[in-house]
Amino acid sequence: MAILLVDAGGTITSRPGAQGALVGREAGDTSEGDEALPWSGLGDIIVTRAYGGLSENMDFADMAAVARAVLDGQARPEIEAIVVAHGTDTMEECAFFTDLVVDGSKAVVFTGAQRSPDAQGFDGVDNLRAAIATARHPGAAALGVMIVFAGRILPAAQAYKAHTTQLAGFDAHDGNAGQVLDGQITLPQPARRLPRLRLATPGDDVALLKLGAGMSPRALQALAGAGYDGIVIEAFGRGNASDAMCEAIAQLCAAGTTIALGTRCTGGGVEPDYDSGLRMMQAGALSCGQLPAVQYRIWLSLQRAQ
Repeated sequence: MAILLVDAGGTITSRPGAQGALVGREAGDTSEGDEALPWSGLGDIIVTRAYGGLSENMDFADMAAVARAVLDGQARPEIEAIVVAHGTDTMEECAFFTDLVVDGSKAVVFTGAQRSPDAQGFDGVDNLRAAIATARHPGAAALGVMIVFAGRILPAAQAYKAHTTQLAGFDAHDGNAGQVLDGQITLPQPARRLPRLRLATPGDDVALLKLGAGMSPRALQALAGAGYDGIVIEAFGRGNASDAMCEAIAQLCAAGTTIALGTRCTGGGVEPDYDSGLRMMQAGALSCGQLPAVQYRIWLSLQRAQ
């Protein structure tokens, strides 16, 4: 049986543009043949293309196209598992979007590269090999969508890009990771997955805001005034905020804006352990719980599109 390789663009297939900076290999780009792509020669692989640019340009429609390609692969009897080659900037978002809509019938693994194919030390081929090996592991399908990068295996629900240039560019908020080392695969611990959602293309009505010390509510109020009726906040600590921010959040909740509280910390989750967090939740703010704010925004957007 074959591996379905979903080409979703990114650094792994990028090339230098006219000014030397990296650009995506857009649709219709014939500057290089398929034999130059990093998965050439990696075995029994069927390739389908879902997106060609760099991932900073991805929107929900692009993520839905990637997820649709994965769903189509799961339905094909000749496909053993699915690997998605994706850009690193928004990989955790697209991987979690996909995790919310696919079942556990076949393994789904995202990977990519920190260095471009023309750069010394290009890491894309090694990452692809590790992703394919992980996807073929008999226990991988039950764990939901995973990111495999620099030998680490990370559940999409907790993954984040931790470094802009190092090859080990991804980590997990909750520390739950497996590894691929010398051909041996250790999978991460199983985690509770959210109920599956129907594949849809959400609207752009949920914003993400990160708090900083002394920050006034003006940015929050401006987002609501600009038409965002859902706002996920990367708050302090366990989901805390200043008194001024608490008051503004209470007013927005009363006016019908959906507010969700996450944390800007990389681990620990959100609980109303402190007075400010408790007051905001009593006013109607939601808790991201153990989900990182970035992933919660994906869940909230897709849930609202059901």
